Amino acid sequence: MRVCKLMAGLAIALAASGNAAAGPCKLDQRASARTVAGMDTELATANSANRRSAYDRYIALFDPGARVFGLVPDRIGTIEDVRKHYRAVFFELQNGTLVEDDRIVAGEMGAHRYHSMLTLNGTFDGVVAKDKPVTLRGQTFFRYGSDGRIVERWSNHDHAYRMGQLLGDKGRDEGARIAAQLNGPGLSEEQGYTFVTRFTNSFSRVEAPAQRRTEVASMLADGLIVHGLNCGNAIKSDLLAHYDSLWTAFPDLHMQLVGEPMSGWSMVAFRWQARSSQRAPWRGQSPGYRTVATWRGQAIARLNGDSKITELWLNEEPVSFDR
Repeated sequence: MRVCKLMAGLAIALAASGNAAAGPCKLDQRASARTVAGMDTELATANSANRRSAYDRYIALFDPGARVFGLVPDRIGTIEDVRKHYRAVFFELQNGTLVEDDRIVAGEMGAHRYHSMLTLNGTFDGVVAKDKPVTLRGQTFFRYGSDGRIVERWSNHDHAYRMGQLLGDKGRDEGARIAAQLNGPGLSEEQGYTFVTRFTNSFSRVEAPAQRRTEVASMLADGLIVHGLNCGNAIKSDLLAHYDSLWTAFPDLHMQLVGEPMSGWSMVAFRWQARSSQRAPWRGQSPGYRTVATWRGQAIARLNGDSKITELWLNEEPVSFDR
C-alpha cells in the first residue's frame, strides 16, 4: 500500500523531471482502510453460523441508498433487491463458506474474486433442490462511503457454472442467459482482461520510450479522473507526468501483473510489480552502482466503450531500492 508521510521536504525537486514529491495523502489511506475493513466485515458476516443474525447484519452493510448492479435485470438494484436476493442466499443455500480467492483495494474501491461451496435446500433462481451441492464463483467490485457502508456494488457471477451443476447442459444455457441479463452492458469480461494486458505491455516498452508514452496516453480518456495520485483528484496530464518521472529515473521499468486481474461491468482491477535499474535521482535517492528499484501497486479502473480509462483509483507503494 502506498505510504504517504508528513515530511518537511515536500518541495524536494526531482532532478529527473522537475516534479515535486507527492504530498501527504491521509484521506487516501483512510479510504483504503475503510475499504479493507468493509470487505473483511462482509466476509466475516457471510460466514457467520447464526444465519438470521448474519442476514440482518449483512443487509446493514449497505447504505440505504446503495446502487447495486447485477442482482436484477434491466435496472439498477435497490436495498429492497438486496434484501430479497440475500434472503435466498442466507436461507436457501446452506452449510457454505465464502472464500475470498484474491482482493485488490485502491481508496474507496475494492474488488475480489471468490468461490463458495454450499448445499441448496429450497429454491434459488427458480431451481428447486434438496441437499444438492453447488459451488458459486465470481467477481465483485465495491465502492464504500465515508461511513464504511457499501454505496455501489457490481457483481459479475458465473451463472452458467452454477446452473450447469444444477441442471446440466440445459442449465449452462440458462445460466448464460441469466449472465447476459445481469452481468452488465458495456465491455465484456474478456475485453477487460485484454485491456490490462495491453496496458502492462505498453508500459513496459523500454526499447521504444516515445512509443511507450504514446501507447499509454492513448489508453487514457481526455477527461480522466485519477484518485490516489495526490490528495486531490488528478487528471490525465498529472498521471502522464507521474509516469514520465518514473521512466526518466527508471528507463527500463518493466511492469508485470501479480496474480490474475479482475474484470466486469467495464471495470478492471489489477496488481503489479515493476523492476528497473536506477539511472537518475528519484525523490532524494541518488543512483548507485547497479541500483535496482522495485515499484508495486494496485489499481481499479473504469473503462469507456473505446477501452480507455475514464476513472482510475491507485494504491501505489513507494519505490524501494536494492543495492
